[in-house]
Amino acid sequence: MIVPWWPMAALAAGQAVDAALCVKPPSVIQDCLNAVRFPRRLWPVIAPTKAASAVGLIIGIWWLPLAIVACVALVVTSCSPWVPICGPATSAATCSAPSDCWRLT
Repeated sequence: MIVPWWPMAALAAGQAVDAALCVKPPSVIQDCLNAVRFPRRLWPVIAPTKAASAVGLIIGIWWLPLAIVACVALVVTSCSPWVPICGPATSAATCSAPSDCWRLT
């Protein structure tokens, strides 16, 4: 078991909430997905992928190799310089191109 276990559980909870929000994305998430030109046909894949990451993080508390893979995958997909995200004040009107969105670097 990973000690302390609570950071993994907190990250998993965040991913679970994010997965729930992506089942029927609110307008701010839809605006961002549209702004970065994420194909609408792939939107249904987002929630199950995020839910799988939450499950992987929880199981990773007891199985270290899965914890490492899940954490690395989250960093690569969430914090990579090529992953644009829309900020809280960003809307479809102001975030019309990926370059208009914030980038995590």
